[in-house]
Amino acid sequence: MTTRQRTPLARLGMWLSITAVWVSATLGFLWMNDWAAIHYPFTERATVVSVSDCVESPGGLAYGPSHCEVSWRAEDGETGTVRVDAGRDRLADGSTIHVAGDQGYTSRWHLNLAAVLGMLPNLVLVVMLAIYALGRLRKTRPRPGVSKLTITSPPPAPDVPGD
Repeated sequence: MTTRQRTPLARLGMWLSITAVWVSATLGFLWMNDWAAIHYPFTERATVVSVSDCVESPGGLAYGPSHCEVSWRAEDGETGTVRVDAGRDRLADGSTIHVAGDQGYTSRWHLNLAAVLGMLPNLVLVVMLAIYALGRLRKTRPRPGVSKLTITSPPPAPDVPGD
């Protein structure tokens, strides 16, 4: 059985397609999760000052989550307004939120979940590359007990005179 060697151009195309899928998936997940994975290291705790402009959603992907505009104040005196994906019942004046940029989170858990979902494509890429590398390594590494030397039959014994 013969195997066909890939040309360098074919290998480049394969890597470009893997990279394109990875970038698309990463950007898609980040966009769907309000860029939470990028906000994650920069969050600060803040206290809710007032809640306004709440939109209650009936649920489902077609409607999006319920959300409110929240005015907040941090411990250092900084103030601002963010959108928090939660209903009015979960956002009371004086409650604590986590703020990053223009997005707020009711708990650190919601931010962690959004960050993990945002980075999921990276984990998938690492697993794909590991499987690919192990497959390549398995093809190129000789198996134990199998030699690449060709074993031929021994030469015929010389004729000895006088037998």
